[in-house]
Amino acid sequence: GRFVRSARIFAFVSQHLAIRSMSRCHLLMRHLVQNPVVPWATRRLPLSTSVGKSMKAFGIKEKGGGVDVLEEFQLPQPALRSHDILVRVESCALNPIDTKLRKLTPPPGGFPKVLGFDGAGTVETCGSEASIFKAGDKVFFAGSHLRNGSNAEFVAVDERIVGSAPATVNATIASSVPLCALTAWEGLEQLGINPASTSGKKQSLLMLPGAGGVGCYGIQLAKLAGLQVIATASRPESEAACRQLGADHVVN
Repeated sequence: GRFVRSARIFAFVSQHLAIRSMSRCHLLMRHLVQNPVVPWATRRLPLSTSVGKSMKAFGIKEKGGGVDVLEEFQLPQPALRSHDILVRVESCALNPIDTKLRKLTPPPGGFPKVLGFDGAGTVETCGSEASIFKAGDKVFFAGSHLRNGSNAEFVAVDERIVGSAPATVNATIASSVPLCALTAWEGLEQLGINPASTSGKKQSLLMLPGAGGVGCYGIQLAKLAGLQVIATASRPESEAACRQLGADHVVN
């Protein structure tokens, strides 16, 4: 189910959507730039110069809570399951789910918990049954909250929920795409709309907010499906962003 869907959706997004970027972390669509980009804040991690037995990671070690419980620590590089790939993380994104997991005691999978859901980077090595990607491939992904995440130098992720990174953007931009794009896609599917077809012709969609992380992909996917899109925006720059993404009408 999710394995096949995620890879298919990522491929579609890479090929058909304008991936838009934000100029400042935590302020969505604050300043729209011309080149493709992202919905949630991204953070670059320092990379090792070589693959070792341990790695730097960022997360919670003993208890959940506020931002004060976050710390950097050393962990063994993750062991690979048969369909896993080991990704050298170049960039990871911050999503609401990360703040929720940070507050849990214990978190899924127990302590220490490496946070981070979305990420982008380069395939380092592959599990025994992994066949989709090879070492050196550029990828992006939305991982699993049940496993350690992307706030680390390396992350193990099932290759069946991984996509080839968009060739037109860098890793910082690519890492912010997966979860927002998946949420937009699945939201449309729940309305009976297939973003990969013109199933929405003669229908209208209200997208609120239009310039948010999910909204910026929801507008584009809805337009590809043939819908008329009405987006909400409260600031002039948000309104401009919605129109540039394809919204037919924007209301405050």
